[in-house]
Amino acid sequence: MCGIYGVVNSDSPILCNIGPHLNHRGPDYNGEYKGSHIIIGHTLLSIRGDEFKSRQPCSDGNSPWVMAFNGQLYNTKEIKDIISKEFINEDIDTVLLYELIKVKGWHFINYINGMFSIILYNKETKIVRFYRDQSGQKHLYYHISNNKLSFASEIEALLEMPHISRDCDFHAVQIACSIGYIPGNKTIVKNVSKLLPGEQLEYDLVSYELKSKFFNQEFLNEKSVSLEEQIGLHFQSARPMALNLSGGLDSSIILHEAFEHGKKITTYTSFYEDGNDQDNSEALLARKLSDDYNTDHKEIGLNKKIYLQNLVEAYQVLDEPNYNVSIPLYHYMAKKQGVNGDGFRVLFSGDGGDEVFYGYPLYDKSYQIDRLTKMIGYPLFNLIYKVKNGRKIDFSCVWDRCFFFKGWTNSFCFEKNDRNTFLEYLKKSLSSTFANQIIDRNDKTYQLLVVDRLIWLAAENFVRLDKLYMNQSMEVRAPFAYTPLRQAADLKTSTLNYSEHRKHKAWLRRKYNNKLPDYIISRKDKVGWKGPMHTWYDDNTKDEFLNVFNSMPKSSLINWSAIVDFVSSSNMWPGKKIHLYLSLAIIANKLNLNI
Repeated sequence: MCGIYGVVNSDSPILCNIGPHLNHRGPDYNGEYKGSHIIIGHTLLSIRGDEFKSRQPCSDGNSPWVMAFNGQLYNTKEIKDIISKEFINEDIDTVLLYELIKVKGWHFINYINGMFSIILYNKETKIVRFYRDQSGQKHLYYHISNNKLSFASEIEALLEMPHISRDCDFHAVQIACSIGYIPGNKTIVKNVSKLLPGEQLEYDLVSYELKSKFFNQEFLNEKSVSLEEQIGLHFQSARPMALNLSGGLDSSIILHEAFEHGKKITTYTSFYEDGNDQDNSEALLARKLSDDYNTDHKEIGLNKKIYLQNLVEAYQVLDEPNYNVSIPLYHYMAKKQGVNGDGFRVLFSGDGGDEVFYGYPLYDKSYQIDRLTKMIGYPLFNLIYKVKNGRKIDFSCVWDRCFFFKGWTNSFCFEKNDRNTFLEYLKKSLSSTFANQIIDRNDKTYQLLVVDRLIWLAAENFVRLDKLYMNQSMEVRAPFAYTPLRQAADLKTSTLNYSEHRKHKAWLRRKYNNKLPDYIISRKDKVGWKGPMHTWYDDNTKDEFLNVFNSMPKSSLINWSAIVDFVSSSNMWPGKKIHLYLSLAIIANKLNLNI
């Protein structure tokens, strides 16, 4: 888990001022490859041991390949079977990946499984390629102008390059105000884009041609590797491991599999110091489960003071706008667990399980729509909805259906984001990767599940997790987001009835029945991690919010004065929408953007 940065076709002799902005992602080593018209930089966070072998960028005087890699590969055994036998005892995935590239060249992408962003340059053909894994866990940002291509793991580092202007992308901000964050390839900065999940970007240093395509790796089918084995692959680490444990099914399964694989793991949960048993129901279940598995269990207390102390700093870390209310709490947890706290470098999370095993209530609602439209057809259903609710929705279109469940009104934008324009953006930026990842079947609820992985999981959840925890030199592993596991689960559940075998993770619950305690298996209430804002919101909290908004200059896009009036007019918590505008203001001030 590391940081990557660089520039192509630049006269700049060195990028040493960029590396320090990514040191939190890689405090162990900072290396640069300097070639003809290309510089590739890398900061290392050593996880698998032997820091020297993991140093990057990787290059060899006898090979045309130069590589920089951020992430983890989990199918190291299969890679060893392909490369030279002299690496049979090698455990460093960086070494194995580079050797694989020397054997397979550009086709290496068909032989790796994991979470990653990768830069690969061929010195002979003068072609550089950028890759992002299909789950989208490891993001990579880039900017191109005047035939100069710049890239970095974080927006702030990218903006340290003097040739990149700090102009706000107003359309991206409108999108954020419509859905709470920015899905797709746009960012808050104009002309700064992000690779999409499963995207391969190619740039020719000679012709200056930029090409994009989506790769589809050949994974094992659901009968070849068990769920238990796929989760077990994630325990490859020379560093002590921790787990964010809740009362939910997903993190409980990870704990169970760690126990079954003989891995010692420290568990963490949080509790609200001024909360009641209902507020802390997750913490109580996690404590009970940790006792059953005899883990080293740690509880982190949260309160309003901690929330406010971390409010600005947490949103600053993200680089991207986000409406998630609990971001300051996640940030505090990361500080307690990572380099400035207990010193862990590997953290497991149950994120991604809901988007594989139908864990969210919106999938139940989507299934009910499927049942009704099978009886009366989409045209009549759409017409009935329009007459009843006064707005047009095409429920046969998965993008329209997704916006129906996730969209909201951007009431503080002077220019309202047209719904059709937003849907066209989603289709244009995400349709290719959607088509590349979906199993061909006419099941709109399943299609919604896959869209959720692209729009929500990759664009909000993984950005949030990666930025907050890597800011504390700590990588997050999410086994349920592992692409082979996803594909195997999709194949397994593709023929199963929703109401009996998929709803509320029914297939997963049956699999772990008699393995996990009944108080975990039988609990079907959706477990969430939300700060009690209704309780914490008082005059001090209100003043903190207003201080942020009052710092914003007059804008042609956001009506900051209306936001100030709205917050000032009531002593009630304004709702989660206001946190999107908090993040916009805080990030704009940090990155010196005029919003």
